[in-house]
Amino acid sequence: MPMTAPKHALPWLLALLCSAGCDVDFAPIWMVDTFRPEVARVEIADDPGRAWLRPGDQVQLQWLLAGPVDRVPPPVTASWDACISITTYTGDPVCIFDLSDFGDIQERADARLSPDRFDMHLSVPMFSPDVVAPFAAGAPPSEMPAEDPAVACGEGGGSGQGAVSTPAVGALPPVDLRLLVYGVFCFDGDASQILDEPLDTSRLQDYFRCEANDETAEGVQKVLFTKSLLWDEGALSSENLPTNYNPDFARADDQAPVELVEVGALDGDSGDRIEPWLPVISWQPEADDAALFGGGCAADARFDGLRVQAGLSPEDPLDRPDAPWLVRIHFDDSDRDLEAVTACEMGPEELVVASAISDLGGELGGYFTVLPRESSDLVVELEYWPLVEQEEDLPGVGGHLVRFYLVVRDQRGGADFTTRELCLLPRPKV
Repeated sequence: MPMTAPKHALPWLLALLCSAGCDVDFAPIWMVDTFRPEVARVEIADDPGRAWLRPGDQVQLQWLLAGPVDRVPPPVTASWDACISITTYTGDPVCIFDLSDFGDIQERADARLSPDRFDMHLSVPMFSPDVVAPFAAGAPPSEMPAEDPAVACGEGGGSGQGAVSTPAVGALPPVDLRLLVYGVFCFDGDASQILDEPLDTSRLQDYFRCEANDETAEGVQKVLFTKSLLWDEGALSSENLPTNYNPDFARADDQAPVELVEVGALDGDSGDRIEPWLPVISWQPEADDAALFGGGCAADARFDGLRVQAGLSPEDPLDRPDAPWLVRIHFDDSDRDLEAVTACEMGPEELVVASAISDLGGELGGYFTVLPRESSDLVVELEYWPLVEQEEDLPGVGGHLVRFYLVVRDQRGGADFTTRELCLLPRPKV
């Protein structure tokens, strides 16, 4: 069954670390109260869905940008660079080639397509695997067993689910080779690179800067990032190894990938009211006033999303009732590729689902949920309480827009994301 991280797990741990004297109120990790990049999905121009790179690929990095919805999204710029890297024994990436060594690889067509989406484009250079061979000796060994697969698996080449003939599974490349993209997002500022020398990840803040783009900017938010892109192992070796594709929130059947479930709302066997939850595409707030940006959804007929009544959280969290709502996400077997489980056996990869909501949007039961490889029921259920802590945080007559950020990762470089919106309604007057 899916495993869900406990609510407030990270803030609770940080509070313990600060018990000697810091006076900081940590927000839960699932609460989006500032602008931040959540995840990047790899898209290959001529092979949609493939998550692993091959020499010569035209790559689009699709970033999910999360942020509060009670203010106008600020303009965002990015500055970034890339290199071919290996991972050291300490876990830190080390650049062995700048991509500029192979020619111009960056297509400066970075664009913010919506408040939630920012795309970067780059060209992967053409190079022979022989170019990186000299670095293999200094790279950490593969996590795969070192024994001869033919001996370990026997002549039959292994057994069990997805068993393959050897030596295909046991012959992974010995180099942990990556394409490392690193840089900065500047919210309400202009991004630029100020240091052009081999990357030292411990000094990443020295390579990039953010400057206010005009005198009226209230403050520039600087978010540094690194993103490791994995190579297609079969393309860098002589073995016929399977590639990896992104999981996907979209479905080919008629099943809605995301549903909002009101628990116990109806009579009958289950008693649950289930609403297919589709992205809101026909409505955007029009108010320029930042204080009103998240409002207006309650009475606006153009908002075709779901509406939920808000309430107040009890003073004691133990008095909080069972979750009245569930966010139910459906996956299928096409979302899980096979990976090497042992030197002799292939099995489905694990999926990890992360969820977050905009500030003052309620409470989630956790940040991430794991779908283990042995799980056959590929359904994730996230507990949701439409509750706020303070009376003044309750939505006004216009309602309050809430955005859910949903991310799925396969932990091998594949990812997908989607967003959903609902309208928190004010409590009826008694």
